[in-house]
Amino acid sequence: MKMLLRLLILFLFFSDNQAQWTTKSIGGQTWNVAYALDISSDGILSLFIPTSIFPRKISISFDLGNTWNKYNTGNEFDGTCITSADLGHIWFTTDDGKIFHSSDSGKTWVLQFYDSSNPYFFDFIKFFNVDNGIAVADAISPNSPMTILKTSNGGNNWNIINNSYMIGENAKDVFYQISFPSLLTGFIAGDKSNKLYKTSDGGYNWEEIQLPVFFNDFSLVSFYNDKLGFIIGSENLSKINLYRTTDGGVNWKRIEIVPKTSVCDIEFLPNSPNNIWFSDYDNLYFSSDTGDTWSIIKLADSVLGARNIEFLNDFVGFILCDNSKFYSTKNNGGMFTGVEEIGFEFPDKFFLSQNYPNPFNPSTTISFTVPSSTEYYSVLQNVTLKVYDILGNEVATLVDENKPAGVYNVQCIMNNTSSGVYFYTLKAGPFTETKKMLLMK
Repeated sequence: MKMLLRLLILFLFFSDNQAQWTTKSIGGQTWNVAYALDISSDGILSLFIPTSIFPRKISISFDLGNTWNKYNTGNEFDGTCITSADLGHIWFTTDDGKIFHSSDSGKTWVLQFYDSSNPYFFDFIKFFNVDNGIAVADAISPNSPMTILKTSNGGNNWNIINNSYMIGENAKDVFYQISFPSLLTGFIAGDKSNKLYKTSDGGYNWEEIQLPVFFNDFSLVSFYNDKLGFIIGSENLSKINLYRTTDGGVNWKRIEIVPKTSVCDIEFLPNSPNNIWFSDYDNLYFSSDTGDTWSIIKLADSVLGARNIEFLNDFVGFILCDNSKFYSTKNNGGMFTGVEEIGFEFPDKFFLSQNYPNPFNPSTTISFTVPSSTEYYSVLQNVTLKVYDILGNEVATLVDENKPAGVYNVQCIMNNTSSGVYFYTLKAGPFTETKKMLLMK
């Protein structure tokens, strides 16, 4: 039976790739050139829909793109980049030097940063959690450095941390030439000098990275971590090429795929960086071997018009395109890359499993699921999993954070507690469930 299931899935995959990415409407809205798209760790989608009407509005989805809400930002200028940390917290930057923040999923907005004497053009913003974020703006003059701003309190205070690096530099386009895979590690391609810069201390200091011979005119910089990354650009202002590094830019390998256009994007699957999606505006490609080989993925449109690819996890992803096109997938575009993915289904309700083993000494595993339904996304604030003794005293907190839809396994280790009956409780929004377990030493 298992073999039959695998053969059926392979048949479906090879016979109809087109069905694995589906088109979605964004509330009947239309646009020509797509703006920025971002997805938070708990599955909140946020994007700009370009319109000729001011003030600009922002579109938010709480159910993975099935329905959308439009909110007035109060901004009279164009937004450039957008980032979301979790349910409720969204930031965006503008082309006239402003940073806006919403703590209620886009319903209301507060201006967090604006220096009227220096109208920065912001190219990039990213929050790694609700407290820590980085923003990047072009140099305001040929003699000034690129502007790097940092916050550790959710944007209530922004500090300029770059005073002497990347003098006169600017990014060629918003966010495509800037990549911060972590709070400490970042890469910026300078359009003025055609140089690639790297920071390992969160933007305070920068070093120049050696590039392939004759490489110039950056189109894209995308890194998964401090070692693995891609750059796209032309050689001698002619053919566009894709290069990969696995050692942080010490060495580069030209990848045997030729982008058709300079408008490109690359997205690593969050937990499987060997699986990569790549678009060159007209076409969509997938690699399961870190870019050594690629398969072209045919969609309904002969010209895709792709601008931005984002994945929530190794299954759920989105492509924002020009000309009012928006795609989504719930199975990694049908590209099955492992046995565990064959049986994957999105949970439609919370569920707390019995720990295993039980009785245990001193460790056991507790599993739970977080649903993807609209009902729970609209109210879910936080998931907690705590352990209590028989008197109701809290013994341990195993989970206390926002969680996207999925199945989770948590290890509980009780080295410094005595034998006896304990209880563990899962709470999330209106959901609460408690189960009993036995520690025997």
